[in-house]
Amino acid sequence: MLVSIVISSFNGEEFIEKSLRSIFLEKNGKYEVVIVDNGSKDKSMEIVNKNFGGEKRLKIITLDNNLGGAKARNIGVKNSLGKYLFFVDNDTKLAKGWYQKGVDFFEKHEKTGAFQVKLLKMGTDLFDSAGDLFSGFGFLVERARGDKDKGQFDKYDYIFGLKTAGAWWRRSVFENIGGFDSDYFFYCEDTDLAWRTWLSGYEVRFVPEIVVWHAQGIKKRTYYKKNNQLYRNYYFGCRNTIITLLKNLGNKKVWWVAPLNIGSWLFLALFMFLKGEKKGSIEIWRGIVWNLLNWPTVINKRRMVQRKRKISDDALFSLVGTKEGVVYYFRKALSYIAGKPH
Repeated sequence: MLVSIVISSFNGEEFIEKSLRSIFLEKNGKYEVVIVDNGSKDKSMEIVNKNFGGEKRLKIITLDNNLGGAKARNIGVKNSLGKYLFFVDNDTKLAKGWYQKGVDFFEKHEKTGAFQVKLLKMGTDLFDSAGDLFSGFGFLVERARGDKDKGQFDKYDYIFGLKTAGAWWRRSVFENIGGFDSDYFFYCEDTDLAWRTWLSGYEVRFVPEIVVWHAQGIKKRTYYKKNNQLYRNYYFGCRNTIITLLKNLGNKKVWWVAPLNIGSWLFLALFMFLKGEKKGSIEIWRGIVWNLLNWPTVINKRRMVQRKRKISDDALFSLVGTKEGVVYYFRKALSYIAGKPH
């Protein structure tokens, strides 16, 4: 088996049938699809079994409870056979040609450990993501924020972070760095894995030839409230961002980037409280407190990562770093409050 598509799925009945149909339009190629159902409470798996029950290339793993996207994807990888791993979400649609283009890129670029495809908002030519860069405050800076796709990012650029709605990994690299950090549950687990890919001596790229449409960018705030995800985003966003910085930053930068980042979260918590978003403010505080209470766990994670470091912070951020002013972070704070990506 050459490629394993791994999908962590939770309550995906609205999109999963169309997603799988777009995958299986690829008639040729040595690939399999592994769905890890993360304790769904809807009819998504009934839909899958009804429409794809006879598909030999499909494997379904059912979990009793929602263990989070990070752990579910690790389980999917352990139950897969592919030399290359292609992670997509259950609310995506793949353009034709994904298989050969992905395989060809990896075989031509041996130093690339992972890459993100061109992610567009479902049914549009507007970007969902073209990868992320790293800022001095420790936050991600999106290269494309809802921009119309005019070919402006059609290069194999280096990127710092990516989205597992459409990301490939070499299995050898994925396994060498330990896969996703299962403690993350969800949010920032893809950024952490991409960062550790860089630190292990491999590159992370953007590959525009492979196109995936993603519904996340068009979902309304009510969708996240319905699935009890809106306020959890604040908690996991804060908690996991801080964990990621403490794990992966070098000995010099960690002492000033991490405090700046925590200070930014505290400012956001205060701003939300004053705006009446008290529940979101509390969740941010919970994320900060988690790191204080679990500092031995975080320090142990840091030691494991730093032992495998093969590139300095300065060298890495010269490739995938960027500087943004205060206005950028203010707008980013507003996006969190609105429940929208920034």
